[in-house]
Amino acid sequence: MAGQKNAYIDEIFFHFVPDSQTKVAGLQTGEYDLISYVPYDTYEMLENDDSLIVHTMPSGMEFLVFNKKEGIFSDTKARQAFNMAIDKEPVMKAAFNYEEFYSMEPALMIPDQADWHTRAGEEHFNEYDPDRALELLDEAGYNGEEIVILTTRDYDHHYSVSVVVHQQLQELG
Repeated sequence: MAGQKNAYIDEIFFHFVPDSQTKVAGLQTGEYDLISYVPYDTYEMLENDDSLIVHTMPSGMEFLVFNKKEGIFSDTKARQAFNMAIDKEPVMKAAFNYEEFYSMEPALMIPDQADWHTRAGEEHFNEYDPDRALELLDEAGYNGEEIVILTTRDYDHHYSVSVVVHQQLQELG
């Protein structure tokens, strides 16, 4: 925060490019020097390009947030049913393409974040039991009303998660 400061670069330009494929093409042609949030399905192609240096790091998490004020998910049993209705491994693979880009953790904070990490409730993590999910939905009074899933296309992995979750819920009925 103090002392001599040296500017080693005259100018830096930031371009906000919402389309992932446009970012990748711009990197490959040299239009951009650096990009972030690369589509996971382009990883091998970029990694095998000798003109590029690829750095990877954990960059986020996937989770679903329920409207607990009104509607079917105001009932705890409906949220439990949703948890049991979703097979999480295919969801993560659809979002990140490669297992090395994600980990399945029962806590919001990873083990390296020791001050905040906890294993409380891990017995309910990654429960997948579609039959029990249907029972819980029945107990919650679900009668087939539409469930709305909101997502974004700003990040491909968020959108991919919603597509697979939607598909699994449709298969459940």
